[in-house]
Amino acid sequence: MLLTPLMAAAQEDDRGRLVQLLEEALSDQAARQVRIDGFRGALSAQASLDRLTIADEEGVWLTLEDVTLDWNRRALFSRALEVTALTAGRLELARLPQTENGLPAAEAQPFSLPELPLSIRIDQTAIDRVEIGEPVFGQALTFSIIGAAELAGGEGNAELQLDRLDGPQGQFRLIGSFENQSRVAAIDLLFEEEARGLAATLLDIPGEPSVRLTVDGQGPLTAFAADFALETDATPRLIGGLQISQSEEGDQTVALDMSGDVTAIVLPEYREFFGPDISLVANVTQDASGILTADPMRLTAAAMNLEGRLVLNAERQPESFALTGAIDPAGQEEDRVVLPISGGDLSVATAALDIGYDRTAGNTWRGEFELRDLISGGFSASGTVLNLTGEITEAAQGLAAITAEVAATTTGLSHTDPDLATALGDSVALDTLIRWEDTRGLTLSDLRLTAGDMALEGEMTADLADAQLGLDYALQAEIGDLTRFAPLAGDGLAGAASLSVDGTAEALSGSFDTNLAGQTRDLRLTPDLPPQLFAGATDLTARLRRDETGVTLEDVSLTGQEVTLEGSGRLSSTESELLYRARLGISASSPPPFLAKSICAGA
Repeated sequence: MLLTPLMAAAQEDDRGRLVQLLEEALSDQAARQVRIDGFRGALSAQASLDRLTIADEEGVWLTLEDVTLDWNRRALFSRALEVTALTAGRLELARLPQTENGLPAAEAQPFSLPELPLSIRIDQTAIDRVEIGEPVFGQALTFSIIGAAELAGGEGNAELQLDRLDGPQGQFRLIGSFENQSRVAAIDLLFEEEARGLAATLLDIPGEPSVRLTVDGQGPLTAFAADFALETDATPRLIGGLQISQSEEGDQTVALDMSGDVTAIVLPEYREFFGPDISLVANVTQDASGILTADPMRLTAAAMNLEGRLVLNAERQPESFALTGAIDPAGQEEDRVVLPISGGDLSVATAALDIGYDRTAGNTWRGEFELRDLISGGFSASGTVLNLTGEITEAAQGLAAITAEVAATTTGLSHTDPDLATALGDSVALDTLIRWEDTRGLTLSDLRLTAGDMALEGEMTADLADAQLGLDYALQAEIGDLTRFAPLAGDGLAGAASLSVDGTAEALSGSFDTNLAGQTRDLRLTPDLPPQLFAGATDLTARLRRDETGVTLEDVSLTGQEVTLEGSGRLSSTESELLYRARLGISASSPPPFLAKSICAGA
């Protein structure tokens, strides 16, 4: 009788040591932290655990629950994890694990599998039924998972298969392997679905056809080749290949070549843009010293041609870059082309792009963009021109600063709604200086946006640090004649207005602290109000703050010759409060019924 509690205590102590051994073996300090809870059956060939989590410095990113493990416990003492079967009731991948920040090393780093302190072999892993709700993908989805994996001595093999159990039949299968010593890799991927399947629905492929995607590659990373093909309704749409090679001098090259006819899998309004022959070609080489060259990079379609090149030195600083492109419906039935964006509502006659930089000629870069005869819904513009020029400042590694002087104009503005056309005016101009610094973030200075007698000026800075996007801004707007907005706001609108806004904000949380100062001159809102009400200058000042407690209004003041308003308040999801004091008075020369003065206050 006395031996029973002693044996139980010994088993519990043994279980604790095993859990600690597993957690320490699978963890990698802060980069990968493994925790196991509710581990049972430590002294048997079949074990189970309630929960296993893998975390990094940002927290847990993978969770396994209700896990059953059929394994060889004794193999752990030989630093091997041997699993006959691993099943789970729930698997959650909250996000991808974080990676280290900073520039990559200039030297080429060969790929290799991690050398873990223990070997891993999983003969079978399975989840009999995985259910995905309709809100996730737009349709309910149920599938099974089965797989196997092995990682030992720098060699890895993996097999994974998903079979859909409901709706249109579908399958995903992946077989892959890699060996560190021989550097040989292999991949065999198959994805296929019947008509009206998940992929065709999510991608909005016309007719929701059957889909089949294959990727098949094998070879050492010094001479690796993979072919891929996309079919719908058993007809090839895209085919191509990826090649990875290494020269005797140590230069590593990745080459991609893809082409096909995608007209059947894009919306009908986009088919003239893509045409029957779309092509993507890219060639990237990194030599033994770390210099990276991407040349050529080319994307062509029936109405578009985009071509570029890029050279980075070993410190990841640009030696040169160039990007040219054109959109031209030449050869098409129409004299303009619908762009594959904005739901088919955007079309242009032509577009041209030219950006370039050459370090040997100095640190100045330049760019030009031109757009002709743009139509988007009821809006149209006969011409848009954007000119860019700036400087690139290098640091010891990477870049210290980049500037861009921006000058843009849009002319021939119009709208099918005459009221909107009047409000828009016929031209817009933008000038500003953009500066990025590695120590300060992004700054917009000398900002000036004009449209007729409307003008916006100011500056703004943005800095992303500590998971926050901080903004500092000081903007001033001026409208010389409000009557251009009268058809939209009311026939009585007239006068002039100005407004200045300055403060700080945190864009990700939506918090801000803003000061407002505005003035109207001889403002008229409607014909029903006497012109004396806002005659002359009427001034507005206020401070608005938003934080985790809600929105706060402070020092609200509206002052004119015949109207005065002072107030403050606080708004939140649980309670709100508004305090104000107002005075309205009209001079004796005003017609009835505006003969009396009134004072009111409230809360």
